[in-house]
Amino acid sequence: MTLRTLSHVRRIGVVFCALAVVIPLGGSAPGPPSSVEMAQPANPLSCPGAGPISAASLASGVSTSRCALVGRIVVSGDVSVAVPPAGGGVAASGVGTPSSPGTSLRVTNVKGVVTATSESSTSAGTAAKQSPTLQTQLAGSGPPCRDGTFRQQGHDWKTSVRWGYHQASTPRRMKASHAVEQIRLGISNIRDGQDNCGLNGRPDASSRYLGRMTAKPNIFMRDGRVGCGPYNSRNTVGWGQLPGNLLGYTCYWWNRDNKNMIAADMRLDPGARTVLRYPANCRNKFDLQSLATHEWGHAYGLLHPGAGHAKLTMAHLLPPCSKAPRTLGLGDWRGMRKLYGLR
Repeated sequence: MTLRTLSHVRRIGVVFCALAVVIPLGGSAPGPPSSVEMAQPANPLSCPGAGPISAASLASGVSTSRCALVGRIVVSGDVSVAVPPAGGGVAASGVGTPSSPGTSLRVTNVKGVVTATSESSTSAGTAAKQSPTLQTQLAGSGPPCRDGTFRQQGHDWKTSVRWGYHQASTPRRMKASHAVEQIRLGISNIRDGQDNCGLNGRPDASSRYLGRMTAKPNIFMRDGRVGCGPYNSRNTVGWGQLPGNLLGYTCYWWNRDNKNMIAADMRLDPGARTVLRYPANCRNKFDLQSLATHEWGHAYGLLHPGAGHAKLTMAHLLPPCSKAPRTLGLGDWRGMRKLYGLR
């Protein structure tokens, strides 16, 4: 065998050995990733094409070095958010009726990687089939004063929540002064930790009402989806169309690098099912103050606690003909205490 032939055989052997390392035999699972592998981008997907980006395609993270993602729209079901600037995050959470509970979508842009997570679905066609009845959900949940479950984004306000009301969007069937009164009571419920459980202490959170605003909430409807636009310095509450059976929808933004909440906007369903007071023979009506209390919980950084906790204020659904969500359960109160401490 000549030296040239021997060199060729050795090169083939090296390639074969390398392939043997990469391709596991017999379907066995590969070993733990090396430090070199772990240093690679979270997801090797190429830059998403034009148009909305599915949240599922960002679940493992996509490197911003591959393409410009800031401002791109990320969608999940009937909701969407715009990718925030580097170092920031945005989340959207809505509360729905028992037959079509709320949904959540979260997108972060941290350390050169954009990641998205979503929960539930606001699609009326699928949610109604998959969601148990209100009675089933309530029966499977413990008393609110004994249910200590809570979930949170991990970000809080370092300053007072200064907000305004978009009065022009008030439904004609309501007086604007009456509507904003219930919304203001809603923020005081969550801010001050109003409860019927005998809990000691109040969250050290604050807010300030700035009055009527001409600017609308930074929340829009497009192609049948409700979405959060780029954040701004205003925190606005207003009314507008929502998809499916959503009753309220809140967008909130934070700076992940220093964990500061920086903005929150809220959009409320203007339909006749949202009321200031319940009629004598109440059916499928929802209390505005209860709705506002829940949505302000999102604005302060609380998430839905998950299935099995339907009696808490921050539950993913709002019970009809009930004022129970006006007062916090143990988990709601603990969540605010975790974020803000006590006065």
